[in-house]
Amino acid sequence: ASAREIDASAREIDVGAREIDAGAREIDASAREIDASVWRSLGPGANISRAEMRGISLRQIEAIWAEIVRRVEVEEWTAIRPSADASTGASSRSPVRVRLTKETVTHHEVVRYLIQPATAARRC
Repeated sequence: ASAREIDASAREIDVGAREIDAGAREIDASAREIDASVWRSLGPGANISRAEMRGISLRQIEAIWAEIVRRVEVEEWTAIRPSADASTGASSRSPVRVRLTKETVTHHEVVRYLIQPATAARRC
């Protein structure tokens, strides 16, 4: 790769990093608005140090799904995803920010938008 191509890639990465930082600030603002009563209704929780020993109940999954459905579009959740070449469908190097829907949200966004803010006070 030429020096110009490397510089162009580095600039794209810098732009992507700035978009991620901006997204994180948006998430922090959203986290302050969480309706904690929904999470408290699911029980007190537990501190389990080993991640592989943690579980989730069907009731908790249903509550998370209800929150996703209620909030994802209203709060305009976004994520950085690889862009695709329109003619070939191949993934390109330039990431793009996309608005999420209940059909496109992934585990990563659920953790970022729901789980981490809901568990921040307990640091778990």
